[in-house]
Amino acid sequence: MGSDSVVQVPNAVSNHLTAGLLKYFHTTGRYASGINLFEKLRAQNVEVASLLSRVLFMGNEEVQGIRILHDALKQSPMDYVMLDTQAEFLLKKAENALTPDQKDERLQMALGCADRSTIAAPSEFGTWARLAEVYVAMEDWENALTTLNSCPMFTYQDKDSPVMPEPRDILLPTLPETRLDEIDSEPESRYSEQVDPSLLNLRAAAYRGTFKHAYSILTEMTAKIGWDQLLKIRSNVFVMEDEYREKQDSSNYPKNRNASTDALRGTPDPTTNGGPSEAGDEEEKEDVAEDAEKETEEKENDEEKEVGEDEKGEPVGQTLAPNGGAENIERPSSAVDPDLVKKGDDSVSHFAAPKCIHH
Repeated sequence: MGSDSVVQVPNAVSNHLTAGLLKYFHTTGRYASGINLFEKLRAQNVEVASLLSRVLFMGNEEVQGIRILHDALKQSPMDYVMLDTQAEFLLKKAENALTPDQKDERLQMALGCADRSTIAAPSEFGTWARLAEVYVAMEDWENALTTLNSCPMFTYQDKDSPVMPEPRDILLPTLPETRLDEIDSEPESRYSEQVDPSLLNLRAAAYRGTFKHAYSILTEMTAKIGWDQLLKIRSNVFVMEDEYREKQDSSNYPKNRNASTDALRGTPDPTTNGGPSEAGDEEEKEDVAEDAEKETEEKENDEEKEVGEDEKGEPVGQTLAPNGGAENIERPSSAVDPDLVKKGDDSVSHFAAPKCIHH
């Protein structure tokens, strides 16, 4: 943990003050003063054991630092700061391992601590970033990308500092013996000329906080396996938004389909009501055919009942009633029997004129 560490939710052991103290002890080498300070604070709060162990690691007191972490984790087994401290220590020891088997063993232990720290603090960026670093050291690129994508990113907030007005003039007095002609005479534009112009406007220069840390992990992966291999692994792990949209559009509307073919051939897509498609099961098609036959038979039976005969054997006349049903109409006495008309009898060819009633 240094002065540039990412502090998302400050607590008793993870804040800018503790980060500055650790940076101070690391720079000055006053490890005894740091051990004395954090030893007193640990008596009041067990979480300070993570800070004490870090100072012990700086002073090459690794055995004592591991013992303090071990005893503290017995009291607070899900303290994510102590778990992250263990994972960081094991990751550094794995980098300096003498044999590949020893490296794998230490990385497996670091993986267990880092994974548990993400469970203890799933909303912290530092725990997920540590887990991604462990996967990078294990050369498990797919899990490294997945973990890096799971890191909870947040907007960088600068440290509190007083706002000073812009100075009118700047005067930085220097002693004559500190001036070097080889350095002071160099123009500032000399260094920018040595850099390719395409690299001067990279976004990484403006990244800060979690975005800067995540970019450094991604850069380390690119340096180890190359950009082309990283893109290939990315395509196996993720589906980009543009690729997903293209896949959805191609599945919903085929390229060889247009309005003319739809009008001639009909739509090839299944109905929205869940009807069977052309590639449906044969059983489903047979069930639909049987249902259609049953409906046809029922309709025919209903028509036969409507055009039936009455009890006397005479045909029943049928007409439309106001409610759509059929009514029996009484036949007048002068009407001709339909059976006689079918037989072609001549006796019914002439109709008797109706009698007129005169007053």
